[in-house]
Amino acid sequence: MKTRWPKISRLQSRKPLLLLLFLFCTTLSGQAEELIILSPHWEGIRYEFQWAFQEVYKKETGKDLSFKWLDAGGTSEILRFVRSEYDKNPKGINIDLFFGGGVEPYEELKRQKLLETIAISDAVSTQLVKEIAGVPLIDPEFKWYAPVIGSFGILCNAEVLRLLKLPVPQTWEDLNNPKFHSWLASSDPRKSGSSHIIYEIILQAYGWERGWRVIFGLGQNIRAFSAQSNQPAKDVESGEVACAFAYDTQAWWAQQKYGKDKMPYVLPKKLTALTPDAVGILKGAPNREIALRFIDFLMSKEGQRLWIRPKGSAGGPKQYDLARMPVLPFAYSESGPKLISFNPFEWKESFFLDSDKASKRWNILNDLLGVFILEPHSFLRTRKANISKLDLPSETEILDDAESWNNFLFKDLKLREWKSKSKSIYLNQGDKDLLLLALPVLILFLFVAINLGKRRRLFTIKRELP
Repeated sequence: MKTRWPKISRLQSRKPLLLLLFLFCTTLSGQAEELIILSPHWEGIRYEFQWAFQEVYKKETGKDLSFKWLDAGGTSEILRFVRSEYDKNPKGINIDLFFGGGVEPYEELKRQKLLETIAISDAVSTQLVKEIAGVPLIDPEFKWYAPVIGSFGILCNAEVLRLLKLPVPQTWEDLNNPKFHSWLASSDPRKSGSSHIIYEIILQAYGWERGWRVIFGLGQNIRAFSAQSNQPAKDVESGEVACAFAYDTQAWWAQQKYGKDKMPYVLPKKLTALTPDAVGILKGAPNREIALRFIDFLMSKEGQRLWIRPKGSAGGPKQYDLARMPVLPFAYSESGPKLISFNPFEWKESFFLDSDKASKRWNILNDLLGVFILEPHSFLRTRKANISKLDLPSETEILDDAESWNNFLFKDLKLREWKSKSKSIYLNQGDKDLLLLALPVLILFLFVAINLGKRRRLFTIKRELP
C-alpha cells in the first residue's frame, strides 16, 4: 500500500503573509456557506472529512458548502499566529475552527478566552464517551472535543537493530545506550507538536530531574532534529536510523508497508500516554453554526468510521487511509475491515499525562529544549556533556516563569541566563577535547617554525662567509 505523506510547500516561510492576505480577501468577499479551518492535519484528513461533511451538509440543508483550509505550519507556529491575530483583532480573526494539534494548545487558548462554547446535538451527545483510560475526551467547560486520540512510542527497523546487535528498546531510557549513537531520529520539538509531546511525556513519566538526564542521553544519540514531523519515521523505513520517536499513525503506516516484524512499534509501559487530538471553535467564528455541525459530524458514527476504516470500504474514506484511533467504542467492536487492531479501551499500560501542566509550559519548554539540547546539538553529539554541571531551572521555577513568558524583556533575560548555563555544561568539557585536538597542530606548527629558523640561520651564515 502506498503511503501518502503530507506535502511540504516551498512557500512555507511565507505562510503567515499568505494567511493574512487570505483573511483580508475573505473579509471583503463576505461569502456565505463556507467553513474556514486552521489545521496542522495532513491533506488526507482534510480531503476525507471535507467531502464527507459536504455530502451530509447538502443532504441536511440542500446547500453547497465550500472549505477553506489554512496552513500556518506546526502546532507551535499555529498558536503564535492565532495569538498575534487576536492581539490585532480581539473580537475575531475570521477563522471558524482549529482542528488537530493535540489538546494542549486548546487549553492555552481556553485560558486566553479564545474558544467558543460547543453545543453538541442530543443525537450525538448520547453516544459520547467522556474519557479513555482516565484521559478526558471532552473539556469540562465544552470548549473543545476530541474526535480522535493518539499514542506516542518508538518505531524501529528490526534489520538495522540486528546489524547493530541491539534488542528492540522497551523504554525511552533504553535509547540512551551509546550503541544508538547517530542511529536515533527525532523531529524538532519546537516545530512539531507530536515531537514536543514526547519530550513532555518523558519529563512527566520519569520526573523532572531524571527526565532531563534521559533527554540529554537521547540528544547524544540523535543524528539530527528534522523540521518535518514525518521525517524520522521515513528514516527508520529507509534504514538511515535504527529507531525514531513516532506517532502511532506513522508507525502503523510503516507496518502496513513492511510488516510488524520488520517495523516493531513499542509503547513504553507506564511511560507513555494516550493523548486527545481536539477540535474547537475560535472566538468570533464567522460561520459558527456550520462549525457546530462539522463538530457534530466528527463525533458521529459516520465521522468516526473515517478514521479507522480502509479506503474504499463501506463507510470508509475514498482516497486516503487515515489510520487513527476514534473515540467511540463501537468503531472497534463492529464488524468490517479496520486499519488498527489496537483497542485503546483495553490498554492498561498508560500513565496520566497532565495536559494542563503541559499546555502552561508549552512555549517555555520549547525554548528550554532549544537552549540546552537543540542549539548546542553539534557539541552534544560529538562530546559528552558535563552532566555534573547540569543546572537547569526547577520544574516549579519553569511553571512560575511560564506565566510571564509573553513578556519580551523577562524572556530575554531568562534566555541569556540559560545560555550562560548551557555554555558551562558544554564548553568546560569541550575545552579539554579542543586542547587534545589542537595539540597535534601545535606540535606541527612548532616543528615547522624550528626548521624554518634553522634554515634562516644557515642562510645567514653562508652570506657572512667570505
